Amino acid sequence: MSPTALPSHMTSTPERQPDGGEFLLAIWGIGQRNLRSDLSAYFDFCQNEAESGFDPHLSQREVLYLAELVKVNLTVPRCQIQSALEAYSKGSTSDVTGTVICPQGLIPHSLAQAISNDAGKTLAAKALGFVARIMLGLNLNVLDKDGEGFRTSWESTQSLCDVVKAVFSPEPEEVLNGPGAAPTPIKQSQLRAIYLHDYSDVKLIWTKDLSQHLSLKTTDDSKSLTIFKYVSLLEIAREALKDSKTDITLEESLARGCYKPDFILETLMTYKLLFPLHDWQRVEKMIEKGLSQARHKSANRITEYPIDRRLTWPATIQLPPSQQKYERQIYNSAELAKRYPYWGARLQIIYEESENPTPVTALDRWIERRKSPKYSFWLTFLAVVVAILFGCISIALAGVQIWIAHCDWRKGGSGCWAEEQVDGAD
Repeated sequence: MSPTALPSHMTSTPERQPDGGEFLLAIWGIGQRNLRSDLSAYFDFCQNEAESGFDPHLSQREVLYLAELVKVNLTVPRCQIQSALEAYSKGSTSDVTGTVICPQGLIPHSLAQAISNDAGKTLAAKALGFVARIMLGLNLNVLDKDGEGFRTSWESTQSLCDVVKAVFSPEPEEVLNGPGAAPTPIKQSQLRAIYLHDYSDVKLIWTKDLSQHLSLKTTDDSKSLTIFKYVSLLEIAREALKDSKTDITLEESLARGCYKPDFILETLMTYKLLFPLHDWQRVEKMIEKGLSQARHKSANRITEYPIDRRLTWPATIQLPPSQQKYERQIYNSAELAKRYPYWGARLQIIYEESENPTPVTALDRWIERRKSPKYSFWLTFLAVVVAILFGCISIALAGVQIWIAHCDWRKGGSGCWAEEQVDGAD
């Protein structure tokens, strides 16, 4: 479909910024009443993203247009979508190449004017990156240059579908567990975030980038586990796909603004592992601290505490019989790999850290260095020497006690010393 040139009567007056419910309608076509949940953390994130990097802020109509542009061109390289967006902003169709499909309706005038006046030619790319962030929770580098805070790049020759496949691909069970390797025992309780924090000195870091979820990072003096902080986004996606067919493809899911249902559910179940219901009191305190911090800091930055009140919701999900596997305990690495094909590798790394924590303090490193067989031998040898020494002392003390008791028996309780004095007097 070819876009129509912009009508001359449209003005550049910015429209009202969309609220949370309008984001739901614009991207997923569902109303807030369908969820009946506190999604304020995610809505605040969307509004901050609509303001960040865009002057004026993006309106509901602009968000809808950009989301539709991306969803109808999921298999088209980013460079083609970006070029088409720049051409549409000028009211031209002749410069559009490739297989780009134009969404229904005209490009909003304020967005078109902002892109056409962008001297740096980066606003169109930022607009596509904005859609990936609010729709999929992916913080992608779209400017073809290095930058902080990016784990994944959306290359100009890649489609959004290519990026999602590259970042989130299920691993075969034999790859996760090791070919021919025997399953290793696992204690599921050691995957709890509270346990990792208390016993393995792992700091919890909260991010807006789903690609960094469950990433364990270790440096010389610290360890951190990064967790995606917007559970609300996954809840929205699950609601949007609740009536979908079981064998829906990735392209069909992305066209509705979501990941595949099995990936969404598996990701939600990782929160059930990290934050089970019996830890809810500690989790609630963490959320309150996070909300307090968010009032004074940007919601877009990586934070030390969670801010989404829906964090404990995955632990309360009522699963149908076909998905009851997530209700059972995990006893070994084979079960972990089978149950979590997308996140199993990262969960295995986390569990190995809980079993054998990496030393990060000077004392920890000193103790770790002395775990080698050489130190074990000398420690054992020292223990034997000390045991022999104490044994000899015990034998000597026992001999002295026997001698004293013998003297008391012979002299009627006078003792050996008293006997010597009596003999000298005679």
